[in-house]
Amino acid sequence: MNMLFSVSKSVRAAYSHNVAEQQRVNQMFLLQILKNDKGGRWLIGLLIALIVAVPVLNSLPADSALHVPTYTISLLGKYLTLALLAVAVDLVCGYLGILTLGHAAFFA
Repeated sequence: MNMLFSVSKSVRAAYSHNVAEQQRVNQMFLLQILKNDKGGRWLIGLLIALIVAVPVLNSLPADSALHVPTYTISLLGKYLTLALLAVAVDLVCGYLGILTLGHAAFFA
C-alpha cells in the first residue's frame, strides 16, 4: 500500500510539472504572436478595459450619466454568445467543410 501511494505521488508530481510547463508554453506562444502586432495588443488592452469597466459602470447609481443598465449587460452577453457561435460555425463549415446541426440549433 505504501508503494502504491509513493507511485501515485510521483505521477501527480510529473503531471503537475507537465501542466505548469504547458501553461508556460502557452504564455510564451501568446507573447510571440503579439510581439510585432501593435493592433492586436491594442485590441486585447481594449477588451480587458471593457471587461473591467462594464461591471464598474453597472454598479454606479441609476441616476448617474455613466450607469450601464443590467438589461444592456444581458443584451451584450447574448450578442457575444451569438458572435462566438457565428465564429464557430464559420470555422467548422468554412475551414473544415463540416456541416453540423448542433450549431444550427442555437440559431433556431
